[in-house]
Amino acid sequence: MRELERQSWLQSKAAGKSRFIWRQVLSSLIFWLILMPALDLLAFKSNPFSLSMILIDLAMLLVFLLEGYLRGGWKWDDLEKKFPA
Repeated sequence: MRELERQSWLQSKAAGKSRFIWRQVLSSLIFWLILMPALDLLAFKSNPFSLSMILIDLAMLLVFLLEGYLRGGWKWDDLEKKFPA
């Protein structure tokens, strides 16, 4: 299992740090696209598309994108330490 993780890391490292981080950001964006509409529909059955809900969703989008960026950077650093060249 560790060897598979190492091979995956070497492929990601060859592709570059920025691509690795943007893939983490993209995964956070996809998660937001699934989670926020579902929460809006479940929590606010009367009017899920009100202005306040849209503003909250946009604020959460920024939080999710920042989380993806930071997670990508931290994960890159951790994998560099775990599998040095």
